[in-house]
Amino acid sequence: MSYRKKIIAIIVLCLFSFFLSLVLTTPDNFGLCNSRDTDCIHGYIDNFNNIAQVAGFFSISIFIISLILLFSREEIFHTWKKFAIIYILLSLIIITLAPTSAPNIISFDKESATLWLAVIFLIVSLAIIIAKTIRLRREER
Repeated sequence: MSYRKKIIAIIVLCLFSFFLSLVLTTPDNFGLCNSRDTDCIHGYIDNFNNIAQVAGFFSISIFIISLILLFSREEIFHTWKKFAIIYILLSLIIITLAPTSAPNIISFDKESATLWLAVIFLIVSLAIIIAKTIRLRREER
């Protein structure tokens, strides 16, 4: 499979993952629960909220990066892929170990860990893509 087909597959997976996270965090909007059935709604949110947040936040970051990589050279994709695999695995470990909730406003819990790790992933990914692009252009000269 060519790297562009892999990127397209990643984009499709991100869209599916984001849609699934929306369904799991707002089941009443998708007909899984009656809007007045708070037990059903809270049941979905209690059971799937952490998974849905990870899927939602990371799918947005990966989607943005994948769109950029779709128009980049294959070497850039492979460099980013090595980083992404390690980072996502480490992020999953950190999110798993983070407490479910924290007692104060400035805290480190699963939700804030997921958000910050996804934002850091996006920033570092952009930096890797830019640095590799510059390096490849310099080598061509």
